[in-house]
Amino acid sequence: ACGSGPALGLGLGACDGLDETEDRNCAGGAAARARSTGGTPSAASGAGDRSATSPQATAAARGSPLRSAGRISPSSTSSALSPWPRRVLGNLAGVRVTCVSAGDAHSLFVAADGSAFAAGYGGSGRLGTGSEHDCWVPARVTQPPGARFVAASAGGVHSLFAATDGTAYACGSARRGQLGLGRSARGDGRLVPTPIGGSLLGYCVVGVSAGGLHSLVVTSDGGLYAFGEARFGRLGLRVPDGAAAVT
Repeated sequence: ACGSGPALGLGLGACDGLDETEDRNCAGGAAARARSTGGTPSAASGAGDRSATSPQATAAARGSPLRSAGRISPSSTSSALSPWPRRVLGNLAGVRVTCVSAGDAHSLFVAADGSAFAAGYGGSGRLGTGSEHDCWVPARVTQPPGARFVAASAGGVHSLFAATDGTAYACGSARRGQLGLGRSARGDGRLVPTPIGGSLLGYCVVGVSAGGLHSLVVTSDGGLYAFGEARFGRLGLRVPDGAAAVT
């Protein structure tokens, strides 16, 4: 795994703006890491870890620091970069990760058991954790009862997931229709993964890809579906430039 250092979105630091309970939910928080590693609460998970690597999969991420105020972990050094691969631990310690996706300011991780985790900037609910809190370490994505995810894609301000039953889910900003939830949903973000219906009803989704403000979905019969911001022809649809395809 590789990633940008204590910068938000890599799953290497502490939670931002969370109380003690929420910090524990966000992969244990700094205090839990200190207890488990014998270090100080300011130490980032996995930093300087010299223990033998488990045969189970571990994950990391590569990204760039957010420049807005308050987006760098209190434990950060003057440099917010980690140009070398670092292990992402927290809730992912001992977890067999099978799918990862790096977005503009957040990261998604899918485990072999169908669970999903997210870290990074939480604006508009793109992490799918039920809130807009930022998370410096991987937090569990709130999944519908019985849903097991097999793939995920992190976009600019939203996230997409594909489940074992062929259902596609989306969360985050719906401003340009990128969640595929119809015109009535525009402007209303989703804090947790929400099933995408419409033209996808009755089809088995096998692949998802989230762009900055648009989304692509592939079904088992080879069908391709696009929705969201249509400028520059990014959807491959004859939609007027500057319009959004939301159904």
